[in-house]
Amino acid sequence: MKAVKALLTEKVIQPVLVIAGKYDHAVGPEHHRKFKFQKQHVYLINGRHHPYIENQLEFKNAVLDFISL
Repeated sequence: MKAVKALLTEKVIQPVLVIAGKYDHAVGPEHHRKFKFQKQHVYLINGRHHPYIENQLEFKNAVLDFISL
């Protein structure tokens, strides 16, 4: 099943923003490395499983940086 997920993400050609919490132990702090989007932009936020709540300013800045690419 893990190989199938990687294959599916490899087919996405649009830019993708991946936001992960540095201390996310619900899915694992390295979970974002499993994604293989062709044009992925990874932002590690100082937070856990809900970085959009735990660190709203950093989350907002990651989104704004991404949409200004």
